Amino acid sequence: MRSTSFSWSLGILTCITTGAFWSCSASDGAPISPPGVIEPPDASPQDTGTDTLVEPKKLTVVTLSPTNADTNVSVQDPIQVTFSEAVRIGPTAVTLATSDGTIISTKIVLSADGRTITVSPVVAQKAPAELIAHFGEVSTLDGRPLSPIPDWSWKLPAWLRVGSDVKERFNPTGSTLVAGPGRQIAFAANEWHTGKNDSGYVSTVDTLHGTWTQLGGPLSPVTWSPHMLLDPRGRLVVASTLAQRLPDYEYKMDVLVQRWSGTGWAPLGSLIPDREGPVLALDANSKPFVACAQRLHGETVTFNVMVYSFDGKDTWSPLGGPVNDSPTDRLNPYLVVDHTGVPHVTYTDPLPQIRKWTGSRWVEVNANPWINGAYLRWLEIAFDDSGRLFGLGGFSDDTVRVLMFNGSDWVPVGDSFGNQIPAHTLVAGHDGHLFAIVYEGPYDESFRVADITAAGWTKSDWPVEGFGGPLAVDPDNVPVVVSSKFGVLRPNR
Repeated sequence: MRSTSFSWSLGILTCITTGAFWSCSASDGAPISPPGVIEPPDASPQDTGTDTLVEPKKLTVVTLSPTNADTNVSVQDPIQVTFSEAVRIGPTAVTLATSDGTIISTKIVLSADGRTITVSPVVAQKAPAELIAHFGEVSTLDGRPLSPIPDWSWKLPAWLRVGSDVKERFNPTGSTLVAGPGRQIAFAANEWHTGKNDSGYVSTVDTLHGTWTQLGGPLSPVTWSPHMLLDPRGRLVVASTLAQRLPDYEYKMDVLVQRWSGTGWAPLGSLIPDREGPVLALDANSKPFVACAQRLHGETVTFNVMVYSFDGKDTWSPLGGPVNDSPTDRLNPYLVVDHTGVPHVTYTDPLPQIRKWTGSRWVEVNANPWINGAYLRWLEIAFDDSGRLFGLGGFSDDTVRVLMFNGSDWVPVGDSFGNQIPAHTLVAGHDGHLFAIVYEGPYDESFRVADITAAGWTKSDWPVEGFGGPLAVDPDNVPVVVSSKFGVLRPNR
């Protein structure tokens, strides 16, 4: 019988002889170490005697809406917070309070995936206000708390800025504004003087906090005094003065009317030559009319008021001769069209005058009311959507009044505005409402918006700082204004 030690020795000798020592193994299949070699210990985790610790992820906030410290938040903006994972909440997960510490009653809803909380005040908030949010009973499903707890507050201004800031590039006081269709707002203005030209552009935004998007290229190489309206078919129409520089550094002034096609600006007919300062009006069938000034050269510069209508193809035709009886050095023309398509024009010569087109000539409409012994010095007119003719006028006793025409005379509507100065803007809204801008002091300080009906008028609770530019009314009967200090604004409600 062969001994065990002999078998082991013979195996070793065989491996050494063949040079395949490391291919030899013991009977259990484990490698055989050569003499004098010490194998390192097995470093597998199960043999270390210790466990690897994994720290749980922190629960954090991914997004806040509104963002913290936002100063331009609508009372209608959603209040939402999204977390890094699903959460478990209690009744005080997020508490809203005013700046004086008053708690606001709210309703809290958790999204289906458990990551987003929506907080809704039970009673709609009124601007201006500042809201502060406090985090409370919020944790992960396994009980990990929120860390770190963010600061979260925002402001609801009385007047919201619409879209991105426009005043850095454009001149707000020389602009024009349209609200609609839907939530779309269009703004047309000249760029600030660049030393080369004063190109006019139209930009639009369709969400409160969106970015203004330019519609096509410039209205023309050099355009001044744009006036833009939205026709009943929802198309933007702009009238402006096209200025072409002459060799003697004078300018040739023509009136250019364009309409947005959806892809670009298309001229409506040819130019109206040697005219300037256009005022645009549209009838119920989208037919455009333009009132503009004809400059008369002489010892002093005087003007005629001319009105043109478009034939729908290529031609602008004058409606009779000059609207005014004799040339004047003051104009301030204002053009509106009644529900039957009849144009009405106001101008100053030197007192307010109103003319309407009969189809063959311009006839006078009474524009000389006397109230409390004071006579009218200037007047703007507009038809409400019921066909009633309203006026906003300044009197010789330094008062400003709203007037309504009863077919033969002008009658006061409500009390006077006192000696407050209007911004020469009277715009028809909806459901019998009209709107106007009224200053409370010097032109560049602040103004309010007056809401006018046949029963009287009210002014906005909160003033707007800056010089007031154009005014428009959106489909919800909400006024939209331009401020030289803040750009395009609308009430926060």
